[in-house]
Amino acid sequence: MDRPQDPAARRPMTREERARTRRRLEQIAQVMDSAFTVPGTEYRFGLDFLIGLVPGIGDAITTGIGAYLVWEARRLGAPKTLLIRMAGNVAIDGVVGSVPLIGDLFDAGFKANRRNLRLLTDWLDRTFGPDTVDLVMADGGRDGKVRRYVDPASRHGHR
Repeated sequence: MDRPQDPAARRPMTREERARTRRRLEQIAQVMDSAFTVPGTEYRFGLDFLIGLVPGIGDAITTGIGAYLVWEARRLGAPKTLLIRMAGNVAIDGVVGSVPLIGDLFDAGFKANRRNLRLLTDWLDRTFGPDTVDLVMADGGRDGKVRRYVDPASRHGHR
């Protein structure tokens, strides 16, 4: 017998729900891939690199966090092709990251969470337009600076 489906699971997300989810994913990507700076350089790394140093379980934990971003993308309604690309980034990060030492260095440079966030935000912007609330963009560009994005339509109640 089929179980009844949660009605909330079928209803589309509101702009505010999408914005909250996007902010949460941006924060996760920031912490996991670029929360820290190597002193004296502009090179950034995150908890993905540090947790990945723990033998065995570290890469499983970071792969799980990467998979969470893919799950949230699915919840946002991302197409299967995008989900496959995102899952591929997580798989590459997980498999190569599990190789001792070389994998840890790869983790520091590959930044699967930021790659996936970029893919997802590009799709969200093309599909729904830019967010209609203030967002702190964790992606921040190559220089690692955090930028604030405000959609002008949100200030005037449009959309």
